[in-house]
Order: sequence, then structure tokens, then C-alpha cells
Amino acid sequence: LTVAQVVGATLILGHVGDSRAYLLRDGELNQLTADHSWIAEQIAQGVVSPEAARSHPNRNLITRAIGIGNTVETDTLEIGLREKDVLLLCSDGLHGLVDDDEIAAVLRENQPLPAAEALVDRANGKGGNDNITVVVAGLERLSNNTDAVKRPADLESAETQLPTSTRNSNRSWFKRLFGRR
Repeated sequence: LTVAQVVGATLILGHVGDSRAYLLRDGELNQLTADHSWIAEQIAQGVVSPEAARSHPNRNLITRAIGIGNTVETDTLEIGLREKDVLLLCSDGLHGLVDDDEIAAVLRENQPLPAAEALVDRANGKGGNDNITVVVAGLERLSNNTDAVKRPADLESAETQLPTSTRNSNRSWFKRLFGRR
């Protein structure tokens, strides 16, 4: 699960599993979430190359997911947004088939709805062997009004920086914001 809420000029993300959030800023694509998978851990440790990971037989083993136990450790991010940023939330059915350079090109060249459709078409054109979920949001006008939702005190603000993951065992704010643990 990867969820996002825009509050004023702030993006709040909650993430667990291998769906992803990306931010296109100034034409550059940045992956905001880290996959909770065996293969991502192997890449991080230098055991498997990113190229080899694409076809590795264990590439679909998830190390964290909702529904396996009574609780799950989630990653949370708070990111300051800028006008013209583009947010992409997607399942591994997209990012497993379409590489980041191609995703970035589609996002740069299209408005949100045509971009989402083009990304799904590209993944289907490359086999479409998994569910392909894509949400694209263009952030044209941002408000500095954050009164609509109180931001959790345990998240650090990163006004214009790209995120660092914040892990905290107290996830009650996540339930308040998104209605789930």
C-alpha cells in the first residue's frame, strides 16, 4: 500500500510493500519510497545488480505487507511540494516493466490523465503480466493552508527537500489520516 495526502503545500506519504511513489520535479524523476522486498534488500547490499534483479526468480518476494500480521511497520514521509511537481503512485505492474527513464519521459510529455493511460499502455505493451495501477497528479496550485489536517508532530518537515524516511512505532496519526494502520 502506498497512500498520499496533499495538505497545503505538503505531501504526506505512507508506504508498505512494493508499490511506489515517485515525484517528478524540474523534469527529474525521484523515487520516494523504498520497496519492501527481498530483491531490494539484495540490491542495497550489492549482492544483486539492478539489471539482474529485473529477471531474478525471487524478485516478487515481499518482506513487508498489509494483512500478514496484526501490525506492520510502515515508512512515512513528509515532503514540501512545489508548483509544477508531478506525483505518481503505481504498483509493481508498472515499475516492474517500464524503467524509470521511460516513466519520466511520459510524465514530462503529458498531462496527468494521458500520462496515466500512456504508462498503463506501455506496461501492457511489455507483457502486462501483473496488475497495473497508476495514479498521476499534477500539482499546479498549492496552498500554504495546512489547517485542514493537523500534521503529525513526529514527522520532520522537509520544506523543499526530497524525503528521508521516518520510522516510528507510534502510527496512530496514520490511522487518523488514512483510516488504517
